Amino acid sequence: MQNLQTIAALSMLITFSAYAGGKQDVKVILKDVKEDSKVCDKNSDYFKKTGQECAIKKVRFETQNYSIQDAEDPSPYYGTLGYFGFEAKSWGDVTKFGFVQSLRGCTYETKKNADGSISKRIGESIMHLNKKRILVFPDWSIDATTKDPLYYGPSEEDSHLSGGRLALYRWTPRLGVIDTNKTKDLYEILNLKEQKRLKLSPSVFVTDTPSMAYTKDVDAQEYQNISMEFDICLYNLKDIPLLIENDNAMTGIPIACYKWNSQFAYNYDKQKFENLPSKGLDPFCASQIPENPADIFKREQETK
Repeated sequence: MQNLQTIAALSMLITFSAYAGGKQDVKVILKDVKEDSKVCDKNSDYFKKTGQECAIKKVRFETQNYSIQDAEDPSPYYGTLGYFGFEAKSWGDVTKFGFVQSLRGCTYETKKNADGSISKRIGESIMHLNKKRILVFPDWSIDATTKDPLYYGPSEEDSHLSGGRLALYRWTPRLGVIDTNKTKDLYEILNLKEQKRLKLSPSVFVTDTPSMAYTKDVDAQEYQNISMEFDICLYNLKDIPLLIENDNAMTGIPIACYKWNSQFAYNYDKQKFENLPSKGLDPFCASQIPENPADIFKREQETK
């Protein structure tokens, strides 16, 4: 979910396996890596569908489900970090491709009532296609805060930067490297002198850190849960519209896709959060109707 993608969150999570010291304990629960250096050759699905090769040398998709706990907080947070990158065959090709992501699902709060029943409610709102809405997507939708479907495209004030629509993608010296001390925004690398830039790999990536699951109130037995599914695809940039009005705008053939999810739910019987990567979309998310957050707040006030 691009609206939650921040360098601060990235900095907090990038060193999962080698994390040491500090006041936060980060543990990897589940890791998945898919790397492909043949997505555009003549035996690829892309070539079979289009009859064309492309200038992508390699793609890498990686997700890590994790828990993170502050030493002063007795309750850990649970979430998923997604890393999606590609290496182009040359610096002239690196800005010709980009990612588009679709999503479905929701985040929701659960509370155990006095009679032992569990109630659920939607608890967050986001910007989607330039409109504010509650965070629930019962059907697949383009993951975009603005009407530009490109995943992590520049805001209007950044549109003048070198790299155009890919200006804020992160350059990495090697796919898989995510450390903010070793990576830079693509526009910074493109501003280097050509002689220096040509010594570097034309590799870029984006990340995603969807909402987390966590304890809201242990005494009231209230918990935040997440059930989100994602499908991120790499496209030729020419096939990604500048503006879309609905979720049916993508008509081009993707070069490579990767399905992933973030599924954490509190189990009241076991009194702990469970990571449920293969559960599928929570039925509660699939049954909800997207609404304006202001309408929900107004209705809740009227029932008090």
